[in-house]
Amino acid sequence: MKHLLTLFALCLLALPAWAQTSPLASEANENKKTKPPTTVTSESLRLDMSKRHGIFSGDVKVEGSDFTMTARELEVFFDDDSKVERLIAIGDVKIVQPNRETTSNRADYDVRTNKILLTGSPKIIDGGRVITAPEIVIDRTDNSMKTGGDAGGGKTRLVIPGGTGN
Repeated sequence: MKHLLTLFALCLLALPAWAQTSPLASEANENKKTKPPTTVTSESLRLDMSKRHGIFSGDVKVEGSDFTMTARELEVFFDDDSKVERLIAIGDVKIVQPNRETTSNRADYDVRTNKILLTGSPKIIDGGRVITAPEIVIDRTDNSMKTGGDAGGGKTRLVIPGGTGN
């Protein structure tokens, strides 16, 4: 039986960071002084705040106001103030946003650097364009992306539907 884990709110404060939000949505949230809820559903949760670590296991689904993420497992790491400092989604990771879908075997989000490292056959489909690489780093601070990595070789590939100049 799946457990709906809404009481794990302190962990979830950083989960919306997996998805880009529009400036208008951010302004609306600032005006309301509340963030939209994020819900994590999984088959189980192991949480040890003395070790500052938690693991959601089995059919993990994270639902936010503008994204959905699924994975087999989600690890959460906390700092000394019990704030989320790192999230690692493992196994068949899929992040769906309006007009964008990301798949990989692992997604590692560092809250401090605001960067997401996608590894394990990462692929991003954005507006019909498809990019694949051994690893993809998304920097949410400046909305940039870098590909490459030491993931056993391979090249970056970008497919643009209809070619260029249209």
